[in-house]
Amino acid sequence: MSQEKKKCGRCKGLGLISCPACQGAGNKYINIKLKEEVRTKIVNCAACSGRRKVPCGSCSGSGSN
Repeated sequence: MSQEKKKCGRCKGLGLISCPACQGAGNKYINIKLKEEVRTKIVNCAACSGRRKVPCGSCSGSGSN
C-alpha cells in the first residue's frame, strides 16, 4: 500500500518560502556613516543571497509532509 504525500501547508508544496530576513525583496538597505555624511547602500540579503526565497523549514524544502 503506498502512502500519498501531503503538500506542506506552509509552502503549499513548493519547498520554498519568501525570505523572512528581507521579506522576499532579495536585498536590504544599510546606512553607512562617512564623517558627517550618511549614505544608504543596497546590498544582497545575506540570508537568501538575493534569491528572495529560502527552503521551507516545515518540510525541509521537500514540499511535502
